Amino acid sequence: MILNLLRVEALRVEDMMKRSFSEFHTRKDAKMYEQQIQELAKKLSNMDEVECVGQLSDLEHYYNTVRELLYTRNTLQKSIMESTSAFKALSVGRVLVVKNQCHKNALGVILQVCTDSSNRSFTTLVLSEPRQEDTGKDVEELPVTPTPDYLLANKLFLPEGPCGHVVEKLTAKDIGSITVKTLRINADKIIDDYKKRQIPRFRSVTYHCQRHHVGSTLSGRGETVGGSG
Repeated sequence: MILNLLRVEALRVEDMMKRSFSEFHTRKDAKMYEQQIQELAKKLSNMDEVECVGQLSDLEHYYNTVRELLYTRNTLQKSIMESTSAFKALSVGRVLVVKNQCHKNALGVILQVCTDSSNRSFTTLVLSEPRQEDTGKDVEELPVTPTPDYLLANKLFLPEGPCGHVVEKLTAKDIGSITVKTLRINADKIIDDYKKRQIPRFRSVTYHCQRHHVGSTLSGRGETVGGSG
């Protein structure tokens, strides 16, 4: 790289750095991010300014408090999940409390751990309401705007009636807590069975008996040992 700079006078150090291997992965999505910024800026410019008067007089204070709470919680959660104890605990069979935009304090069990150069992901069986195609009812979506109940409530999710389940790939930020519970499971069989039942002609097949065992076990309350809550 240095020799190329010496041979070509018009080539700047900044240009060579942009073409370096380490910078390539950083800049390859630059156009996509620029487009997202433009779309968000346009959306923001079209929004009306909120008048914080009367009952909304403390809205700005509430917003700043919630933002600080979420930032502190995410920072603490990141530190916990990167600790040696969490690294050892997050293994196949560990029962978790999942908290993200799709699940509100739902119990799950790790089926597979994937580690790459940047982060770890966890293929997890998560309790949920019965699937829409099974019940004919829409699954309630969590609010995009965090409500006090979403921010502070720690009550475990319990489905109404027979529980459903999904298999999802989670990251550390999706894990609300790590429990002391571990289950002896055949993870590969659960993953294969779930994938098979995503095929339309197999969707009506009765759940595997092992899945019933996992679901009933997860429905019990686990003692939390880690997580920011």
